[in-house]
Amino acid sequence: EQADVDGSVRGSTGSRLDFLGGSVNGSVESNSGAALNLISIAVDGPVRVQGGGTEVFGDGVDARGSLEATGAEFFDLHNSTVRGNFLARDTRLGSFFCGNTLNGNAEFVRNLALLVIGSSTGECAGSHVSGNLRVEDNEAETEISGNDVSGNLSCYDNEPAPVGGGNRVRGNKEGQCRLL
Repeated sequence: EQADVDGSVRGSTGSRLDFLGGSVNGSVESNSGAALNLISIAVDGPVRVQGGGTEVFGDGVDARGSLEATGAEFFDLHNSTVRGNFLARDTRLGSFFCGNTLNGNAEFVRNLALLVIGSSTGECAGSHVSGNLRVEDNEAETEISGNDVSGNLSCYDNEPAPVGGGNRVRGNKEGQCRLL
């Protein structure tokens, strides 16, 4: 149900926070074991989640702050606008980053499962990143396709190396992403 929240929202272990429209005039935070669904919502602050068992899915989010997940199960974001950075670190089940406009940097580091940052099949549209796109130390398949990156696209120490192509990069393509 649509709701407008004046202030910050904090999820706790075992909680499920479903935002279907509306707005949060503050931050959204959660620690271990919470499920967070952000659908067609405006968030006027950062979104920060951490800890095992935490699941985050966003579609149509208008975030006026950074989105950051550390140690979550997964962090998926589709068709959203972020006025800040997007950080997915140490996720157990990976991340899908599809069709977003990011006015900051994107970072995918030490994730343990599939990362899709735009796909060649069109099932996950590429994103526009006005800063740098960094993919480093991930331990699963990674696809990086169809993105528009104003800064650098850098990939280092991923096993296996990322695949993909069709990325427009105004800065440098570095490391394992040189040919993407």
